[in-house]
Amino acid sequence: MGQFSVKIYRPSGSVLNANQHRFHPCRTDLICRSQQLIDFQKNIPYFLTRSSSMITSNIKQRIIGKGRGAIFAPADFLDIGSRASVDQALSRLSDQGVIRRLTRGLYDYPKKSPRFGFLSPSTDDIAKAVARKDGQILQPSPSMAANRLGLSTQVPSKPTYMTDGPTRTKKVGRQVIQFRNASSKTLVGAGHKTGVVFQALRYIGKDRVDSQIVDQLARTLDDKDRMLLAKQSRHVPAWMHPIVQQIVAHA
Repeated sequence: MGQFSVKIYRPSGSVLNANQHRFHPCRTDLICRSQQLIDFQKNIPYFLTRSSSMITSNIKQRIIGKGRGAIFAPADFLDIGSRASVDQALSRLSDQGVIRRLTRGLYDYPKKSPRFGFLSPSTDDIAKAVARKDGQILQPSPSMAANRLGLSTQVPSKPTYMTDGPTRTKKVGRQVIQFRNASSKTLVGAGHKTGVVFQALRYIGKDRVDSQIVDQLARTLDDKDRMLLAKQSRHVPAWMHPIVQQIVAHA
């Protein structure tokens, strides 16, 4: 019989001999791509499981690195994974007993006591975490600020914080925290020691500030804080200006 040859035409237009094709099967682009797609689809569950496991592991490492007592929300981990994957990871860690769910969208890595077991987080830590989760500014109320700085022994029955967000009451476990909307002047120094000083002065009032109070406030601030206090005082009521000058000049 006469010899004949079989030629295979590739998408590129080049011609390939059948014998060459036998030794180079992947030169047929369509076949190769189809096989690669099949292989990828088979491995999708593996890739998803591995990715989910890595996200959970990375979140767990960050939480442990923050130390016990840390409070956090899903938004704190969006640089690690998507919101859905972060939510799944936190739920998994909660089920494993690594972290504790305080309320919707808020978790903590609880402190442990040999005698009492897991301890409740502080009101201040919860309030800061709520404000951070909602992207809001937070400032202690005047009475809380005065108590914190030792200028008052009165402990507010309901912890209250001033914020640029809406007025509301937040219940976390057995703790009830009030958030009150406030003007920008009331929020001057929020997040710094200076803000606590301004709030404490509001509680005391301009007619009750004496040298002893000035000394006590000055001792709570270092040189950097005093410089910031002087700078921020431009945005507070005028009656505070001479008091701030005394605090800044305190040696």
